[in-house]
Amino acid sequence: MTFGTIAGQILCDLIVKNESIYEELFKPSRIKPMAGFSNFVKEGADVVASFVKDKIFIDQLKSLADLKEGEAKTVKYEGGLYAMYKDGRGRIHAVNSSCPHINCNVHWNSAEKTWDCPCHGSRFGLNGQVLNAPAVKDLERIKFIEDDEATDN
Repeated sequence: MTFGTIAGQILCDLIVKNESIYEELFKPSRIKPMAGFSNFVKEGADVVASFVKDKIFIDQLKSLADLKEGEAKTVKYEGGLYAMYKDGRGRIHAVNSSCPHINCNVHWNSAEKTWDCPCHGSRFGLNGQVLNAPAVKDLERIKFIEDDEATDN
């Protein structure tokens, strides 16, 4: 609505006065599409590199006991890719590591205790809840039966 109002003002000024104070600001030729092209390509390449690297270089976790208290990792475990965090009480918090925005693998931010997507900056809480867009869906939570729980049954 704002640009419609401004467009009306500019057109009126151009018809009546043959000039407008907003003419230079909104002139279509002011935009140089190629000026930002190199940055666009570089950022796109960074996203692709991060996407591919995350799918290839993943830690392998043999047992949930391999994860130390207070440690977080994006790991391959039992055929799946997971983002896991073991809290101070030994509980495992696990989520699917693929960001629902474009499927890049999230990385642990130890300062904020969040899972961050390196591709577009989405951030997720410890248990996968969306904290910052562009992602609009939470990371899928995963429940594992830990070794001590399995022997109790």
